[in-house]
Amino acid sequence: CIRDRLRSGLAHGQSDQFSAERLHGSLVEIIDDQLMAAHQIDRTSDPDAAATAMGSELARFVDDPAARVSLPGTRELDRILAEIERL
Repeated sequence: CIRDRLRSGLAHGQSDQFSAERLHGSLVEIIDDQLMAAHQIDRTSDPDAAATAMGSELARFVDDPAARVSLPGTRELDRILAEIERL
């Protein structure tokens, strides 16, 4: 399960700004993949449709650089992954 792998990576990896940015980038890639698979939406070419499909929480997560700071906490990660699964 992706959730378990990400948690394990957090537990055994460093919790610095670089790793938080990498994790954020990976989650955004997963969001983009899910948008395409479930809704046939490319976030880059149709940002309005993507924002509508994602909802305000995921759209904010994708666009807000401050979202990266809170990622190392498993509660925040679980919340974002639950939103991705709802796509």
